[in-house]
Amino acid sequence: MSNTELMKETLEEAFHYTGRVIAAIDDINSDLQTENQEKVMKFMVDLADGLKWLTDALTLTGSIQRNPVNTAELDGSLNEAVSAVGNKDYVLLGDILNYEVKPLLESWREQTFANINLEQ
Repeated sequence: MSNTELMKETLEEAFHYTGRVIAAIDDINSDLQTENQEKVMKFMVDLADGLKWLTDALTLTGSIQRNPVNTAELDGSLNEAVSAVGNKDYVLLGDILNYEVKPLLESWREQTFANINLEQ
C-alpha cells in the first residue's frame, strides 16, 4: 500500500471518528446537566485522547488534502473546556462542547469527506 493510499485510509477513519465524537457530545449533555462527575471526567479524558489522534491524523494527511483542515482552530475551545472542568462549571462545558467543538467537528467532517472524494 502506498503512502497516499494510507493517508486516504486515515482520512476515511477521521471522517468516521468525527461522526462518533459528534454523537458522543450529544449523549454527554444529559450527564453534564445531572453533573455526573465520574462519567464527565471519563468522557473528557477519552475526548482529549481522541481529538489528539484526530488532529494528528488530519495534520499528517495535509499533503493529500486539497482543502486542508485547520486543526489549530480547536485550541481555544479546548483550553476553555479544560478551565470549565477545573471549575466544575458543567453548564459552560456543555456550551463549549455544543456551540464550539461540535460545529468545528461538523465542519472538519465535511472538509474530510470532500478530501476523501477528490481524485488524488
